[in-house]
This record gives sequence, structure tokens and C-alpha cells, in this order.
Amino acid sequence: NWIKEPVRWITTEKMAIYSLTVVNVWLGIPFNFILLYTGMQQIPEELYESSEIDGATGWQKVVYITLPMLKPVVIATFILGCILTFKVFDLVWIVTKGGPGGASHLLSTFSYSLAFDRFQFGKSAAVLVLMQIIVVLFIGFSNRMKWEER
Repeated sequence: NWIKEPVRWITTEKMAIYSLTVVNVWLGIPFNFILLYTGMQQIPEELYESSEIDGATGWQKVVYITLPMLKPVVIATFILGCILTFKVFDLVWIVTKGGPGGASHLLSTFSYSLAFDRFQFGKSAAVLVLMQIIVVLFIGFSNRMKWEER
């Protein structure tokens, strides 16, 4: 008897996009875990052994060994996560079709809806060009961050 009325997860404009975000994050956890776990396997055990001899605590090992060694993996995981999230189509289309009232539309679902529901192919193409511009800007920003890091 905790919930007196049904929770409107995907039927209200405020909750629909948050519900889809939670589902998308949930779907990405195994992929991100595998990438980070693989990165942790690549850290040499000798680093931890030598830091233990030097008297490092567990927290110091995490801060000064694990996190710096995982930085490239974390960056790659973040970039892949952004790319995969940016191109999410199936989740949104199957669950809400961009509704209610267009509140959960992403650029990909909005473009699809314009083209195949409203037959506005020109506007749909313009949305896709906007998506490409955003991707190119993201790649440029990512490359600039890598270049400044060197």
C-alpha cells in the first residue's frame, strides 16, 4: 500500500525523458564495466606492490595509481558512451515514439518522425545535417582536448 496511484513513468512530459535516460544508463552499464575492468587488468601489479612497500594506503593507491592509469580508458569510455547515446533511436521509438507531446524526441527520432510520419523530408534532412554538425564539433573538441594534453 505504499503507492496509492500509478506512477506515470512514460505518460507525462516531465517523466518520459528521465525514464528513458535511466533505461539508457542501465543498458550501458555492462559495456562500460567491461571497458573499465579491461583497463584495470592492464595496470601492472608491480606498481601496487612497490607503492605498498613505500607505505601507500589503499586510497592513495586508487588516487595515484589506478585513476591515472585508467584515464585513457575512461576518456575512451566517455567518448563511446556519448556516441552511443547520441545515436539512440530504438529505445525512444519503441517506448514512447517521441511522446508525450514530443517531450522525449531526440534528433534521430524527430528526424524519423518528420520523414515517415509527416512526410517532411526536407526538414528531416535538415535535422540530420544538424546531427552531423554536432558530431563533427564533438570530434573536433575531443581531438583538441587530446592535442592540448600532449
